[in-house]
Amino acid sequence: MRIHQLEVTAFGPFSGSQRIDFDDLTDAGLFLLCGPTGAGKTSVLDAICFGLYGEVPGDRNSAKRLRSDHAAAGVAPKVVLEVSINGRRFRLRRSPAWQRPKRRGTGTTTEQARVVLEEHRDDGWLHLSSRLDETGHLVTDLLGMNVTQFTQVAMLPQGRFQSFLRARSEERHKVLQQLFRTSRFEDIERWLVSHRQSLKVADKGRQDAVAAVVSRLCEAASTDLPESWELHELAAPAESGALAEWAAELVTTAGSVRDAVGGELDEVSAHARSAREELEQARGTLDLRRRHDEAVRAQQTLADAEREAADARKRLDAARRAAVVVPLARVAGEAEAAAEQAERAVSDVLEEAAKLLDTELATLTAQRLAGAERDAHEAASIAKALLPREDELKRARQRLARAEALLDDLDTEARELRERCAALPARITTLRADLAEQESLLAQAEPLRRDEQEAVARLDTARRSLAMASELSAARESLSARVDAAQALRERMHEIRESRINGMAAELAAALGSGDSCPVCGSAEHPAVASPVAGAPAQADEEAARTAYEDADFVRQTQAEAVATIERNLAVAEQSAGGRSVADLEAALKGLRDRLEACRAAGAARERLAQQVASREKELEQVRSRSEQVQVNLAALRQESTHARATVETASVELAALFEDGEVARGVAHLIESRSAAGAAFARAREALQDRDTALARSAEARQQAHDCAAEHHFDTVQAATAAALSDHDVEALEALLRTRSDLRAHADAVLSDPKVHAAAAAPAPDLVVVTAAAADAEEALAECGARSRVSSTRAERLARLEAELTTGLEAWAPTRSAYAVARTVSTFAEGKGGDNTLQMRLSAYVLASRLKQVVAAANERLRTMSDERYTLEHSASRGVGELRGGLSLQVRDEWTGESRDPATLSGGETFVASLALALGLADVVTSEAGGSSIDTLFIDEGFGTLDPETLDDVMNTLDGLRDGGRVVGIVSHVPEMRTRVTAQLQIRKDRTGSRVVAVRETV
Repeated sequence: MRIHQLEVTAFGPFSGSQRIDFDDLTDAGLFLLCGPTGAGKTSVLDAICFGLYGEVPGDRNSAKRLRSDHAAAGVAPKVVLEVSINGRRFRLRRSPAWQRPKRRGTGTTTEQARVVLEEHRDDGWLHLSSRLDETGHLVTDLLGMNVTQFTQVAMLPQGRFQSFLRARSEERHKVLQQLFRTSRFEDIERWLVSHRQSLKVADKGRQDAVAAVVSRLCEAASTDLPESWELHELAAPAESGALAEWAAELVTTAGSVRDAVGGELDEVSAHARSAREELEQARGTLDLRRRHDEAVRAQQTLADAEREAADARKRLDAARRAAVVVPLARVAGEAEAAAEQAERAVSDVLEEAAKLLDTELATLTAQRLAGAERDAHEAASIAKALLPREDELKRARQRLARAEALLDDLDTEARELRERCAALPARITTLRADLAEQESLLAQAEPLRRDEQEAVARLDTARRSLAMASELSAARESLSARVDAAQALRERMHEIRESRINGMAAELAAALGSGDSCPVCGSAEHPAVASPVAGAPAQADEEAARTAYEDADFVRQTQAEAVATIERNLAVAEQSAGGRSVADLEAALKGLRDRLEACRAAGAARERLAQQVASREKELEQVRSRSEQVQVNLAALRQESTHARATVETASVELAALFEDGEVARGVAHLIESRSAAGAAFARAREALQDRDTALARSAEARQQAHDCAAEHHFDTVQAATAAALSDHDVEALEALLRTRSDLRAHADAVLSDPKVHAAAAAPAPDLVVVTAAAADAEEALAECGARSRVSSTRAERLARLEAELTTGLEAWAPTRSAYAVARTVSTFAEGKGGDNTLQMRLSAYVLASRLKQVVAAANERLRTMSDERYTLEHSASRGVGELRGGLSLQVRDEWTGESRDPATLSGGETFVASLALALGLADVVTSEAGGSSIDTLFIDEGFGTLDPETLDDVMNTLDGLRDGGRVVGIVSHVPEMRTRVTAQLQIRKDRTGSRVVAVRETV
């Protein structure tokens, strides 16, 4: 993978758009990314990683704050990255999620993350994807590594690769697992543990099932387990077969006991049957003798009650004959009562009809009553026809009264409306004049508002000018101090350099050994070796003085740029203020605001006056419209009053002809009601006369039918038949009495005629007590023996079932027990806990240990060079202090002493060198292991400030070796000395408006 171009907008510290062309750095191979602390050196690496994967390295990704705080409100953050991967050129455009201002209204809304992936073909850029997930998968597949592997391989992160050198085995395990994607081996470990646990649960379930059967076997056989066995630890006897033999022995013993008790039961059952038969025979004889005695007593009882039976038969015969006459007698009585009721009813209604007709009762006949009824209904019909005319009269009277009342009110309202129409036009004219005056004042508001805005801007600029003048004074003082400090350090550096040059002979002499040639004259003899002067500076002192001066000079330059920036901003601000003082500008602004306030007041008055004018004009229009309407209403009311008065006079005459004297006031409805009531009274009287005649005829007919029926059934009178009648209950009682006597006689005769009854009565009575006691003893003996037989049979059957169940349980347990034993052995071995795992190393750690050996081998190739053949890394399978598992420990071997020691004992510079070698080796192995594309652009972030010049030279030589084959190495550092060692530089500057890339140049 090679990076060609990077463009960032509103990303990290970069407020605007910044473009970096990495192709310009390809020829140099090694370039420096430098700038002040916080300028954005690491943010360039973040932008590259974000462009590829949509994430930034390390903990910064969790912040989710990628948009620049210096950018304008509406500028969208964006990263555009062009890279070549496996010979294909791609362009990725990414924008993180950010809060943008709403297009309508106030506030912000969330703009979601976006991506566009394009590939350069012969005919231009071809769009590949706009989906975040799809683009991430495609980049991962092309590079052959995920974001964690990429940052470890292509971006040796700031301070992170040193932590890998000093990490514990557990921490190193996590890092290597992410890089080499060996989580499948941990998945195997977890699966083995899960498989072992599931088999353990299954084995426990099988064993518990077998234990439950064994417990029931012990309970059924009333015995205990052998002393050497444990109920929930039956694996050994189950494996040896002793458990099955023990169950079979219990079943055999129970079968023998069952057979013995069964023979005894047969003998006791035969004796019990004999005693039971003798008891049944004695009870039968006694029952026959009892039946004989009961039959004799029943015959005697029937003979004694024969007279009462004859009387019952007579009463029952008379009641059956009277039952036919009684219904007719009841009908005759009801008809007679109805005739009497009809006679009483006709007298009441005839009195009411006679009163209405004003005549005597004797003169009323059905025909006369029918004629009177017809006349009354005709009169009611005529009255109903005049009901609408009466309603019309009432409505006409109401309209007449309402019209006369409204005429007075409308006359008064018409007079008032004429007065208002005359007064309103003058009031409207006055209000319009006032409104024109306020509109003239309001027209001056907009120019005054523009003048106010300009005055406010000038006043703000003037105030900023004062603040910038104060800031400029402080900045100039700071610049002067920094110039003095830099000059002093420069003089100090020159003094040390001159002293060192003067003492260079002593320095060269200190480096000479016995027999060495002089580096100046080449002689192997040194008759007068120079001696060092006490307090003379060394090379390290000169380097320190030079570094201090360069740092101070860089700070001086930065401060000088800040002073120039403030001077430019101050000049612009003073020009914008127009040369006027803050007090003058404030006074002018106050005058403008007073005039604006007067305009605002005029605006409020104008609104009020406009509303009043509109209100008065609307009022005038409404008054005129109402006046016209009142005139129309007056004409309509006068016409309505005349028409209502004519209707009242005509209807009154028509209704007066219908009523008799004194009835007019009651109204037509009362007339209809009285005529209808009279017709109904006449109808009731007529119907009552007809009902009375019908009832008398029916009564006479019913009396004659009842008398004829009584004579037919041999009764002298109807009353005699009624007296002989009985209730249904009495009849049923007599019939039941006669049936019972007949049944008793038949039963007694049948019993006495039975030969068995005669034979039992003649034979002697048996002793039932003795026979019953003998039978009870036999039954008790049979019950006891039967219970023992059932118990032994049930026990034998249950033990047989349990033995079969145990056999099934043992067969089911055997494969589970075997599988669990194998799974437990393999799982503990893979976890590094088994006794046969002598390394006590997990499977995943063992796999990673082999990868770590490759990393150490690759790292040592560079570490030997960078440490002048002194240090090499060693992989150790032993556990470190406080570690539970080994296999991933690292030690450093010192070739000068021949001893291996912990990496924590290295100095800061040695740690950086060893960590860098380890990181480069790790990058090589990860790239090879991932099987992805080669990484042609590599970044190393910080750490060079801890190296001495010789070690730094070795490190730089090693980094130069990385450029073989066209590889580009970027060093991220703010160490001043690196700017003199690396000629190709990418500088980043920062100020209050954000960071920017100011140069990509070659330095000499």
